[in-house]
Amino acid sequence: MPFLAIVAAVVLANLPALLHLVSTNPLDLQSHLDPLSVQGALAGFPTIDPNNGITAQALGHLASLDWISGHIPWWNPYEGVGVPLAGEMASTAFFPLVLLQLYSGGVIWFDLTLEILAGLSTYLLIRQLGLGRGAALAAGVAFALNGTFSWLTAANINPIPFLPLLLLGMELGRSAEAPARRWSRVLIGLSLALSIYAGFPETTGIDTLFAGFWFLLRLRSLTRNEMLLWFRTTLWGVGIGLLIAAPLIVAFLDYVVQGDLGGHAIGFAGVHLPRSGIAMLSLPYVFGAIFGLFQWDPTGTLGAIWSNVGGYVTPALVALAFLAIAGAVIRKTDRWLRLGLSLWIVLALSTTFGIPGVGAVLDLIPGISHTAFFRYAPPTWEFATIVLAVMAIDDVARGRVTASMVWSGVVVTLISWLIAGALALRLIGRLRGAPHIHLYAGASVLWAVLLLGAVATAALWPTGRQGRHRTQATCALVGLVCLDVLAMFLVPSFSAPTKATRDTRPTQYLQAYLGLARFFTLGPIQPDYGSYYRIAEANTADLPVPQLWAKYVAAHLAPNSNPITLSGLQVNVATGPSPWQQFVSHFRNYEAIGVKFLVVPRAESLGPTPSRLGMIRVFTDRVATIYQLPHPAPLFQSKSPACRVQAEDSESVVVTCPSSTTITRREMYFPGWIASVNGRAVPISRADSIFQAVPVPRGRSTIRFEYEPEYISAGLVAALVGLLLLLVELALSVRARNQPRCETPTGGGVVGP
Repeated sequence: MPFLAIVAAVVLANLPALLHLVSTNPLDLQSHLDPLSVQGALAGFPTIDPNNGITAQALGHLASLDWISGHIPWWNPYEGVGVPLAGEMASTAFFPLVLLQLYSGGVIWFDLTLEILAGLSTYLLIRQLGLGRGAALAAGVAFALNGTFSWLTAANINPIPFLPLLLLGMELGRSAEAPARRWSRVLIGLSLALSIYAGFPETTGIDTLFAGFWFLLRLRSLTRNEMLLWFRTTLWGVGIGLLIAAPLIVAFLDYVVQGDLGGHAIGFAGVHLPRSGIAMLSLPYVFGAIFGLFQWDPTGTLGAIWSNVGGYVTPALVALAFLAIAGAVIRKTDRWLRLGLSLWIVLALSTTFGIPGVGAVLDLIPGISHTAFFRYAPPTWEFATIVLAVMAIDDVARGRVTASMVWSGVVVTLISWLIAGALALRLIGRLRGAPHIHLYAGASVLWAVLLLGAVATAALWPTGRQGRHRTQATCALVGLVCLDVLAMFLVPSFSAPTKATRDTRPTQYLQAYLGLARFFTLGPIQPDYGSYYRIAEANTADLPVPQLWAKYVAAHLAPNSNPITLSGLQVNVATGPSPWQQFVSHFRNYEAIGVKFLVVPRAESLGPTPSRLGMIRVFTDRVATIYQLPHPAPLFQSKSPACRVQAEDSESVVVTCPSSTTITRREMYFPGWIASVNGRAVPISRADSIFQAVPVPRGRSTIRFEYEPEYISAGLVAALVGLLLLLVELALSVRARNQPRCETPTGGGVVGP
């Protein structure tokens, strides 16, 4: 029944999208192919990060197409001049759920599945900790509908369900029984491998750091021998997980070495959110819906908050978490774990908002300063808050709550909200003229105060009473938590368009006439939706991108743009030449990388310039106008004009030459590519800064190209070893579970098997 309740809560939270009352499909929102969308009831957007479409959906769809066509999705020829696909990670190319991306509506089922997995694994963990079913149900629903799932649906959410599953495996490892420890190794290995395959190393890394912190918190109650046994069990499980994930780890590291990491190469130490945004962590919509009012802030602070915030917890959870902390201080209940989780929350939020002194502690850990901790750490402090909150619910159920605990929790909650509110007031004051800002702020405060009062009343109700009063209070608290998280989760859906009409005629035209050439866009078919439709697009929107490509963009294509997000829109630099002006001034260079078509918005007038450049308008409809460039360079080209070149596809070509020469392939020069001429391996050299070139002899030659990451053979062997170890542990666990247990007779002796 609790499992069904968690599933029902998730389905209910996603019902507007499931019933097509609103469109949350990134294809409608991010591709710029929807000219007639109807805005939802609230201003703003249903999600914060557009990468839910341009990387997660578009690249995930391409990876799923590769799998069903019998190809391992190592390479993406449809972005830039070719980039690694699996090694890019966000495509989730090796994640089992990626097959849901085969059809455009699969993204909602992808996210829904993640939410259900998060809820069920959290329920099991809370039960393993010894808390009651009511507390576990509240935890399951709260984490299934957590603030990160609500606000962000890009690849960064994919590892979230495996955090509680990893902790569950660790908790099983504390057992003195061998079967439990085997299940521990299975769950740790499986959860860690799936977290890595889920495709977002920052979230996985921070979740793993939190798991290590959890491990230290739980050591205190063990003897030295038990500690050593638990450490070995955990380490064995971690080793299995890393072995299983080795192919993707190898592909990722191979790309990172050759890639431009953008801001991650410099690091994020000292980067934090504006402190006026603290109020949003427990009053999520105090400044309005997602990006709904940011344009009214002349300082850009609200836009910076929305662009970088990563989640929230709800008022009921905050009130209950403070009640749990009061229980640890006053009654010393589970003191070590509760205060430890509180410490993690303090450290994480201090790092997020740059609190002097405390905020730099986590940056001392190697690698943390190179992650956007402020954006990707929220699932850990959300989870810690949820665990504290349901501990308070369990205290109520067991009659361990006193009036002093409740009033202490209420007072501290109010003080924290007053501090956050004071920081928020200055920003609210700057949003002059923003529609309904005071309604948003007032409604947020009223909702929080009502929930605080309801939580306090329910917690006080069984004080001095027994039996059914505690049951009633527990049910009331579980209901309040579920109502609170469901209401907050649903708010972004009111910003989703109620009607979306996608125009795919521009993509159909390109599919018919592009061939092995590329197109460049100044608007419609945003990157990486060329990959989605399998039409080669010179634009990029990814992290990382090949270093050679980043340098080439800066020097030869778009000096005033960010090569990481070469979208064709004026979004990177507010001053200087526009994307169209850069295209005109570097026109021959775009032709040199094989750009055959330019796609521009239908309403944009380019004047006489296209004709002057020799461009011909070949297509127009209500979304886009497409121009054909006069002299795009072919994908395969011989150094000798006497050669006849017949391309079979993007990875094979037949050439007939009167003498030996060199064939250039306008695909990214990148380690891992191998070439053969008539079945014999030949070296690949670099041509024109970024392309591939191979020597060919006189006569007819068939040239084939193939890519796979370097050292991938070792990664595949490691994965096979890891899977075998996992299967052995799983088989032994099942066997031990099916064996009859020893019985203890009345006399006290243990009967052997």
